[in-house]
Amino acid sequence: MGNVWKCKTCGKINQAYVGTCGCGGLKEDGILINEENLVNDSESEKKRKWQCPDCLKINELGICTCGHVKTNTDKFIDEKTDLEQNTNAEIKKNIVIAIIIACISVVIFFTIRSITTMDGTYYPIGDNTVCLVLKNKQYEYYDYNLSDKPLYKGSYKKKSTTVVLEGMGEFKFGRDKKGKYIRIWFIDFYRERL
Repeated sequence: MGNVWKCKTCGKINQAYVGTCGCGGLKEDGILINEENLVNDSESEKKRKWQCPDCLKINELGICTCGHVKTNTDKFIDEKTDLEQNTNAEIKKNIVIAIIIACISVVIFFTIRSITTMDGTYYPIGDNTVCLVLKNKQYEYYDYNLSDKPLYKGSYKKKSTTVVLEGMGEFKFGRDKKGKYIRIWFIDFYRERL
C-alpha cells in the first residue's frame, strides 16, 4: 500500500499522488502517513464495507478515495442502528396512513358533493311554467299557469336514488349526461344550469 498525506491546513487525508489539497494546502507542508496504519489490522474488518459520509462511496479500506478516513462513528454497512431500522418502519407506516387518509378524503368529498348538489331549480324540458325549487332541505312546487305562489311546499329528503317530497310522495332521482333530474309523474324535471 502507498503512502497518504494529511493536510496541515484542514486535516483532510489526501492520496500520495495529489500535490495540493482541495483547500489549497501543499503536500510538502503536510504530514506523510503510511496508509496501512489507517486500516484496522483484523482481516474480518478489512473485508467489511462502509459508506463514506462525504461522497457516499462504498469502501473496504479505512480511507476513501475522496480523502475521508474511516472513524469509529462511521458504521459498517451491515451495522444498521436501531434508529435507522425504526426510521424505515416509520416511513412505511406513514405511507400507509397517508394512503388511507387519501382514500377516506375522496369518499367524504364525493359523499358531501352528492348531498349538497341536490339544491337547485328544476324545470321540465321545454316548459318554464312549472318548476320545483329545492333549497336547504325545503321544496316548493310551482305551476305558474295556476298561481304565482307555490302549490306545494315542505321538507325533502334525498335517498340514494329517490327524493321524498313531504306531502307529495317519493320520486325517482337520477343523473344523465346533461345533469341531474327528478322524475315526477313521468315527467323529467331537469336542474337549471347556472
